[in-house]
Amino acid sequence: MKKIRTHEGFLMAWHTRFYQIPDEQYLIVILSNAGNAPLEKMFKGITDILYNRQPANMKPLVAFELSKNMEPVKMDYLLEKFRTRYKTEKNKWDFDEAEFNKLGYATLLKDTATAVKVFGFITELYPNSFNAWDSYAEGLVALGKTQEAIKAYEKSIELNPNHKAGKEALQKLKENK
Repeated sequence: MKKIRTHEGFLMAWHTRFYQIPDEQYLIVILSNAGNAPLEKMFKGITDILYNRQPANMKPLVAFELSKNMEPVKMDYLLEKFRTRYKTEKNKWDFDEAEFNKLGYATLLKDTATAVKVFGFITELYPNSFNAWDSYAEGLVALGKTQEAIKAYEKSIELNPNHKAGKEALQKLKENK
């Protein structure tokens, strides 16, 4: 496995990530003005080309499709549409958990209720992901839904008993309720 150094930054919708592969003297810089573009997948495609591997065809990224229509009135419809596609066309779409999580956090400060819907959707698709439940809990806390947040944190900790930050957040919620 080659050593890779990374660094990234965000400014509004701009997202930049640097990848350095010191042994090969490669520096790859990816700039995006699409906010939550799949930079990791782009990097993999670039390195596939650099190392003479066949790049995988990228499927449309569901989180990106959702990000284009973040109006609260459309979100319920869109989430239902992609719930159906997850069941019927899962192999045609990229339901990347990390990309959904980025979308949720990017939305959290602007529209907490919509972010919570995104986080909840992640828990439906990835019910065994402690991180999905942890993010959902954080969103619920921001929305002021303490009891639901406690349940989500408990589920997160059940899935990952070593999740220290989740345990601390849960303890604070229980102390302050």
